[in-house]
This record gives sequence, structure tokens and C-alpha cells, in this order.
Amino acid sequence: MARFSLVMTRNAAIERAITAIDADAWTPVRYPGAVIDPDTGEWISDGEVAEIPYTAFASTSDAITARLVVRRVNDARYRDALFPVCRYHPFLTNTDLPVEQADITHSCGRGRFDLNQRVGAATVSCLRNVRRNGRTVGT
Repeated sequence: MARFSLVMTRNAAIERAITAIDADAWTPVRYPGAVIDPDTGEWISDGEVAEIPYTAFASTSDAITARLVVRRVNDARYRDALFPVCRYHPFLTNTDLPVEQADITHSCGRGRFDLNQRVGAATVSCLRNVRRNGRTVGT
């Protein structure tokens, strides 16, 4: 089966899933070279990751459950904050890699589809067809 890794736009359902992640579920991860933070453009080299089951397209007949992996990094804009201010980067994947390796693989761009890019609609259409037609999506 081909694997997929989809960047998820943060919406109310994603926020609820992130909030539901247990505080003890976060695992430190160090990247084998820094990666660019997509929101600030700054280089980051470590963070924490966790995962939770998530059903995409839940309100449709095309619902599909996979792993919502979330990378959490300290927000460099708030270095002097009394408590850490974190930024969250969620992605949906069906890989069976350990959560840290799934994040590193996703961050390096291997097998990643970005729903915010123009190809997003085609990707979502293909993902919906996984369940309907037994087809697979990925690299």
C-alpha cells in the first residue's frame, strides 16, 4: 500500500484533536538538519511530536481514519514569555513509521501533499477514492 502524508489546515476539528493529545504523549525529536518553519521562515532543529487517531471527512460518506501527527515547537516570537508559547503543525498520515520518524520524513518532504497548494483538491479527491475504490495514494 502506498503511503500518504497530508498537511492539515488548522480548523476547529483539528484544534480539538490537538487539545485532546495527552500531555505525556509528546516526544522530543531532533531533525537530521534544520528545517524551515513554514510560518516564520526561521530554521528549527528540534521540537516535540505526538499523534492521535483522526477521522478526515468525518461528516461525509468518504470518512477515513488515519494518524494525526502534530509537531510542536516553541514560538521564537515569545522567547521571554512566562510559559512556553508553542506552535503546532499537524499532518495526517497512514505511515506505520514511529511518530518521530514519521515527522522527520514528512518534514523532509518525502511523500507530502500540501492541501493548501493548488494540487490539494486532486489530493483530497484521491484520498476519498482510497476508501471508495480501494485505491491508494502516496509516493
